[in-house]
Amino acid sequence: MNRVEILAHLRHVGIEIAAADPGKRVGKIVWASNEYRHVGQGYWFKGEPVPE
Repeated sequence: MNRVEILAHLRHVGIEIAAADPGKRVGKIVWASNEYRHVGQGYWFKGEPVPE
């Protein structure tokens, strides 16, 4: 999932990110986390298979 998809899902479940650029903030949070890995143009959960 890319940061736009992650942000859309967060908003869908009622979570708003208080930032000047919410998409950029979500990207930074995911990038800095050790729970996700970079795959292609997005991120996925470490230890979980990436859906095709």
